[in-house]
Amino acid sequence: MLEKTFVEVLNISIESSIAVILITLFRWIFRNKTGRSYIYVMWVIMLIRLLVPFHLPAIFSIFNAVHISKTIIIQKTQNTHNASFDVNYKNIPQQATYSYLLNNNNSNNNSLPKSSIDFQKQLLSVISWIWFLCVLVFLLFCILLYLQTYKKFKEAILFNHNSLISECTQMLKLNRNIKIYFSDQTQTPLVCGIITPRIILPLDISKICNHSELKYIITHELVHIKRFDYLIKPLFTLALCLHWFNPIIWLAFIFFQDDIEISCDEKVLSFFDCDIRSEYALSLIKLAENQHKTISSGFLAFGKSNLKNRVKAVINFKKSSLLLTILGILSIIVLSFVLLINSQHQIADKNIKESFQDERLIQNVIADYYLKSEPDNHGTLKIYNIKKYKNSYLCLSEKYRGEGQRNSDLFLIDSNFKIIAKAPGNIPISPCFSANVVKYDGKSIVYGNFKNKKWDPKTGIVSDVEINTIKIIFEDGTVIQEPVSMEKGYIVVANTISKIKNIEVYNSKGKIQSDLINDSFCEEFKFKKVYHQSNSDSRTDTGNVNLIKIEFDANNNNTITNIKITNVKIINDILSMIKTSQKVNKTEDITRTNVAKGNIIFVYRNGSERRIRFLFDDLYQIGYLEDDKNYLKPSYDFFRYIESLCEYPKYDTNIEEDALSLFYKYKWTIDFKINTLKERLPATLKHKAWEYPIKLYWAYNNELSKHIGFDMTSYLGKDVIVEIYRLREPLPDFMKPRMDARGIVVRYNNKIIGAYIDAGRHSSFACSLDRKNLYQITKKSWDKWIENYIDFNDNIETYLAKLTPEEVIKKYIEALSKNDLKMIHACTTRERLIELLSINLNNYYLYNPEDSEDYNIKSAKLLKLEKVKTLDNSKDTLEYVATIYFDYKKTIVEDDGVHPRFIRLKKEVPKLGWRISDIGTGP
Repeated sequence: MLEKTFVEVLNISIESSIAVILITLFRWIFRNKTGRSYIYVMWVIMLIRLLVPFHLPAIFSIFNAVHISKTIIIQKTQNTHNASFDVNYKNIPQQATYSYLLNNNNSNNNSLPKSSIDFQKQLLSVISWIWFLCVLVFLLFCILLYLQTYKKFKEAILFNHNSLISECTQMLKLNRNIKIYFSDQTQTPLVCGIITPRIILPLDISKICNHSELKYIITHELVHIKRFDYLIKPLFTLALCLHWFNPIIWLAFIFFQDDIEISCDEKVLSFFDCDIRSEYALSLIKLAENQHKTISSGFLAFGKSNLKNRVKAVINFKKSSLLLTILGILSIIVLSFVLLINSQHQIADKNIKESFQDERLIQNVIADYYLKSEPDNHGTLKIYNIKKYKNSYLCLSEKYRGEGQRNSDLFLIDSNFKIIAKAPGNIPISPCFSANVVKYDGKSIVYGNFKNKKWDPKTGIVSDVEINTIKIIFEDGTVIQEPVSMEKGYIVVANTISKIKNIEVYNSKGKIQSDLINDSFCEEFKFKKVYHQSNSDSRTDTGNVNLIKIEFDANNNNTITNIKITNVKIINDILSMIKTSQKVNKTEDITRTNVAKGNIIFVYRNGSERRIRFLFDDLYQIGYLEDDKNYLKPSYDFFRYIESLCEYPKYDTNIEEDALSLFYKYKWTIDFKINTLKERLPATLKHKAWEYPIKLYWAYNNELSKHIGFDMTSYLGKDVIVEIYRLREPLPDFMKPRMDARGIVVRYNNKIIGAYIDAGRHSSFACSLDRKNLYQITKKSWDKWIENYIDFNDNIETYLAKLTPEEVIKKYIEALSKNDLKMIHACTTRERLIELLSINLNNYYLYNPEDSEDYNIKSAKLLKLEKVKTLDNSKDTLEYVATIYFDYKKTIVEDDGVHPRFIRLKKEVPKLGWRISDIGTGP
C-alpha cells in the first residue's frame, strides 16, 4: 500500500513540475501585462493538482508527451515465463504487475528474472519508507512551529479602533467579524489562525505608520482573509511536505509567496479611487526597515525578502484593461484544462490495472464454481484464455482431476462476474489443436487448445509444431484470422452461424502446421445455463446455526410479528447479508419514533445463542446492526428482507428453475414465493366505463410482459396460474419512495406466458423486468395509451360524454348515496379507478377483489356546488368545491353532517367528456 501511494505521489510530482514550468513561463512572458491575481489563481489550480489525483481523460493533454511507466513490481514471486495461469483454487494470487501483463501479452523472453523482481521490490520499499518518514518529520516540524507561534500571540492586545476596521471591511464587502490585535512578538502584520483567522499587528505600528498607511495595511490583511489565503497557504505547505524531494515544487512555493503578496497589493490599490501607489510603497518600506526577525510559520505577512519586487509592482500598477482582463481569464481556462486532465498513458495504465483486476475476479469466480460443483476434484485450475465479449467475458479453462480424459470448459461470465453459462470442450491428444464451436447470440464462438507436437496416424511419425496464427474459414465465405499463443489456446468470435469449412494453423514464418480437414475435427456444443440459485435448501451451508429468531421490541410503534426461521435458504441469506455488511465506527442518531428496534437471535446446534441488536428507519432508509459493540451497516435491502419475512411467514423457497433463470437474466434475485393463485384472464381487454378495472390491470401488465417477449393476448378468457415472488432488489428510482418489489409470473399449462414487476399494496403497476415503465415502453402517456383499451360503444360511456362537469359531479354524488358502484366507476377517470386494485391490498393476492369496495355512506346530498380556480391554472382540468351532507354507516374519520369536498375533473380521453380525477378534503 505504501509503495503504491509513493508511486502515485511521484507521478503527480513529476507532472506538477511541468505545470510549474508552464506557469513560470507564463509569469515571465506576461509579467508586465496582466495582474498577478491571474497567476495567483494558476498557482491554486496547480495546488489542486498536487493534492488531488484527478482522473479527467481527454484526447489532448500536455502530459501526453510524458509517460511515467509504472513497471513497479508488487506481486508475490509470480512466474512470468508462463503465459497461461496455473491456479490452485486454495491459493489464488491477489496482486500482479503492469510489466507482468505486458510480458504475458508479448514474447516470454522479455520477462524479468525473479532476482530482478525481488531487488526492485526491496528498493521500492526502502525508498517509500524514507519518503514517508521524511513527510512525517516535515509535518511535525510545521505543526510545532505553528503551535509555538500561536502560543506567542495568546497575550496579544485587542485593537479597539472599530471605526477603522468597519470602514475597511465595508470597502471590501467582507461580512465577517474580524478581530485585530497588537503584539510585541512580531515586526510584520500577519494573519493568524485557520478556523478563526485574526490579524496581528506589530505593537509599535502606530509609531511607524500614519492613519492612512495603517488603513492600507489592515485592508491588505483583510483581502487575505476574504480570499481564504490563510487556508490556501497551509495547504501549499502540506503539498510541500508531501513533495519534499522535488526542488521544482520548492521553487513554486517561493514564487507562490511572491505572487500571493503582490496580487494582494494590487487588490488593495484597486479598491481606492485615488492614486495611493506612493503612500502604499512607502508603508512597505517602513515595515521592512522595522523588521528585525521574521516569523516564518506559513502565515500570510508583509515581508522584507520580496520587498524590491513588491515595491516595483506597486509603482508600475495600473488597472487592467478589458482586453487584458479577457486575456487573463482565457489563460486561466486554458491552463486549467491543461493542468487538470490526465494523460492518455495514465488512463491506459489504469485500464491495464482494471483489466488485470477483472482477470483475477474471473479466476476467483471460476475457482469457486469448481469448488462447489466438483468438490472432490482436487486438480490444478488452469485459466488458458480470457476474452472480452460485449459487456461480458469468455474464459477458457481446465481443472483436470489427474485421471481419465481431459476436457476444457468455456465459461460465459457477465459484467458482475457471475457465470451465466458453460460449454465443454476437447483437449487435443494426437492432433496439434482442438476445435470446438458454440453458436450463441447469432455468432460462432470457436475455441480450443494447442499442443507442440502432432502425430500422423498413417506414418506414425511425431513431429514438432509451432503455432502463431489461426485461420477459420466458414462455408458462407467468412474468414477470420487472428494471432494466437500456444500456451493460451484460442477463443475466436465470428459474426456468422454458418458451418466451419476448415481451420488452418500457421507458424511465425507463415508455414501451415496443420488443418481441420486432414488432422483434426470440430465438435459443436451448446451453452448450458448456470443457475446461482436452486430450489433445494441443501444448496447452502449455514454452519452450526439451525434456528434464527427475529424479535422486535415491545414498545415499537408497529404491528410486525416476531418470527422463528428454520428454513436453510433463508438462514443462509441472512448470514450472507450480515457477512457483507460494512463496518462503521458508530451509528447515526436515528432515535426517532418510527425506528424499528429488536434482536436477531442465532441458535446453534449445541443450544448456545448469539444476539445481534438491530435498529432501522423505513422513512430514511437507514439501519444498523450492533454485534459485541461492533457496528455494522448492511445494505438497506437486508432490513426490507427482515420485514418481508415477518409479513410473509408462510414463504415458500421451492422456486421453479425457469422463474429463477428469467429473473436472474434481468438482475433480480428471488428470495421466496409469496403465493400461488388461480386466476381467469378477462375475455377481452376492452374496458367499459362502469366495470371494475381488472381488464386495465391485465392490459397494462401485458404491455410490460410483451416488452420482454411474452404475450397473454392469446390466452384471454382462460384459467392461468399466477406466482407471486418476493424480490430482494428495490424498485427502480422512478417508483420512489416505494421500494418493495413483487415479481409476477403468469403460466398456462406450466408455460410462462407473462412476467412483470408490481409494488403490491403500493401500486398494481410498476415496471417490466428490465425496469422500464409504460411510457418508456410505448412512448405514450397514460391518456394516449388508455384509448386502445376503452369500449367506446358502451351506452354509459356515450351517456356521460354528453354531460356537463357539474352534471357529472351530481351523478357521482347521487351514485354514492345509492351505493351504485357502476355509476361511481363510470364517473371516475380510469387512472383514478385503478387505485381500487391496490388500496389496503393483502399482499398475498394479486389485486383487491371486486366486492371489496365500501364507501361507508348511507346517503349523500349535494347542498352547494361552486367552481373555483385550479391551483396550477391548467386549462385541461376543472375544480369545484362541493358542500355535501353525509350520513355514514359508521364513524371513522368524520361524523355525520355537512362537509366540503374539493373535486377535480379532467378529460382523460377528449371525446368521452369530463370525469372525476381527484376528490379531497382540501385543495
